[in-house]
Amino acid sequence: MERTFQKNPLKKRTVPVADSDRINQLAEPKHRVNLDEEFSRELIEKKPHIKYKASKRIQSLAKPKHVVPKKIDRDPTSDLSKSITKVSPSALTYQASRRIMELARPK
Repeated sequence: MERTFQKNPLKKRTVPVADSDRINQLAEPKHRVNLDEEFSRELIEKKPHIKYKASKRIQSLAKPKHVVPKKIDRDPTSDLSKSITKVSPSALTYQASRRIMELARPK
């Protein structure tokens, strides 16, 4: 059996249909009126509708926090061998495995 193909075979559902007036209307570019000058004048002349004043809460949130200095910063003569934070005894006596020691070495 030999098959012969047409150049542009169309399915029955894709048969070309005449363009409607609405499709032609949508295909045309929009007609724009030059409103740039009027629009820019309106933006300059407009005033805000609501006069805003920050509440006491917003003002307090805007102030920076007072940071408590670290123990070392407060007393530079203190023993630096003592830790500022508490470390658990198990962490102090931990023996690292070979794999962890390998990973800890720089390449």
